[in-house]
Amino acid sequence: MEVSKQSDIVDNQERIVSLSPSSGKIGEKIAVSTDRLFSNTLFLIGFGALGGNQEILSEVMTDEDGNLEAIVSVPLWASRDLDNFFFVASGDGLQQPLAYSEEFEIIETRR
Repeated sequence: MEVSKQSDIVDNQERIVSLSPSSGKIGEKIAVSTDRLFSNTLFLIGFGALGGNQEILSEVMTDEDGNLEAIVSVPLWASRDLDNFFFVASGDGLQQPLAYSEEFEIIETRR
């Protein structure tokens, strides 16, 4: 049993949220995914900015292998002046973040 506990710790440290695309406009749809989560469990997908707002965008169930995939939209309040990221959090009411994306760049639209 000790080995599996150590393995879980390593998996948690290596978990990252993947994005496609890795930059986008406000309101754009973004594919968010991660793995190595508990199977058939509710998780939350959120968007945040260092020094700014954070918002839960979606509730998603993992598949039987612990994979999570969803399409979410970049919030209207997102700013290219801040370091933005997507995150996956526990869906148990505590909403503790478990994994983060690399910085998500907001692409400004010009009129």
